[in-house]
Amino acid sequence: MMHAEMIGQISLDDYVRKYNSDVSATNQGTEKICWAHATATVVHLASKRVVGREVSNFAVIRSEFLDEFGRTGQNVETVLSRMCPKYRLQYKEVNEAEARDAIHARRPVVATFALDRANWANFSDFFGRSPEGILTGDVMNAEPTLAKARAVRVGGHAVVLIRCDETSLTFMNS
Repeated sequence: MMHAEMIGQISLDDYVRKYNSDVSATNQGTEKICWAHATATVVHLASKRVVGREVSNFAVIRSEFLDEFGRTGQNVETVLSRMCPKYRLQYKEVNEAEARDAIHARRPVVATFALDRANWANFSDFFGRSPEGILTGDVMNAEPTLAKARAVRVGGHAVVLIRCDETSLTFMNS
């Protein structure tokens, strides 16, 4: 997980409501651009927290990232290492405990994960039926249908950690 350092004040909950109220989940199809959604979100949020800083809107930042890196899968660390200096931000890789600390300090966090075919099938099926549902270990560990498991390719995903408590993590997905 990565988090971007910042100063100033903005609530993650307010950010999610205000800056994403008219945004709907995107069907990425063959494009692998979750990294662009997640990294642009944390750069936008981190920049909004800097008092007095003029900040481009999320769509402009995401477009800049897509122009720079293309519409294929990207390593989040590579994107942040190149783009954070342009926005006068810093980032660092953190573990789960440090990511939780960053969230409690109101810092944005990009989280990445990879799943095998069976878990991708369960993940995709669950959120296809319940976009705002709560994904549990039971759902992820269920036996997927063979057809779905074959159809889903193995790969990684990037999301934004927006909330945590003792027993769960809440992510904003693209």
